Amino acid sequence: MTYRMLSEWYDHNEVASPELWAIGTIAVYHVLNEAVEAQDYVGYNTDPIADILFFDWMGVVLFSFDGVSEFFSKTLNMNDWSHLPMITFPDLNLGSNGLYYSLKWEIPGQDQWSVFYLMGMSNMIGASYKFDHENSISIGAGARGMNLYVTDPRARVLSTNLVPTGGVFWDKNNSLMASLTASGQRDQSVILNVYPGVFEIAGIRPAIWSAWGANGTFGVGIAFQGTLGIGYREQQNQSSPPGPIPK
Repeated sequence: MTYRMLSEWYDHNEVASPELWAIGTIAVYHVLNEAVEAQDYVGYNTDPIADILFFDWMGVVLFSFDGVSEFFSKTLNMNDWSHLPMITFPDLNLGSNGLYYSLKWEIPGQDQWSVFYLMGMSNMIGASYKFDHENSISIGAGARGMNLYVTDPRARVLSTNLVPTGGVFWDKNNSLMASLTASGQRDQSVILNVYPGVFEIAGIRPAIWSAWGANGTFGVGIAFQGTLGIGYREQQNQSSPPGPIPK
């Protein structure tokens, strides 16, 4: 879906060979993402092999077909509802990341109600209610990964602990405007995201991120369209016992 969205964006902006630019954009950000996740690990690693050498390319091929893209766009109303990336101080961490996609299948015979599904680092299912011709409220519940741990160090095979999660989402024409989510993870137990367009200050439309953790940590940040956000995030007490690899 991201490939198709980017290729259509490049085409709309009259960039030559939009499909190649879309593939290149995906390749750069995904390789960078895998490098960050691997940190200083050297050796066999199952996760980037599966993602980069199989799932990415199969997704590009699949969404190259107009019929497939039209089904996800028109029937399932699929859209990108990712989080707002922030550079947080004082430790210069890249946080508030999360790739999410929303699906809304309109219930036959219902003009306002849809079955709602959110997938990504959290997976939620619920209902969406369209209260006017543009705006909808969606509520969902499900599970999310709390952290990663190694099950086989020979190839860095990872698994995750799941915790319950739920959220409320406001979108305008399927474009996410604000979300409030809560989960059983101790770090960032409650997360609020407000996207550009909700309010305006001196002609500027900022995005706001804030988070609170059950471990006593909190974070807050601000971003503007097309830029990384800047914020503050209190880190977990270093005297706490070490846990599995964080996701």
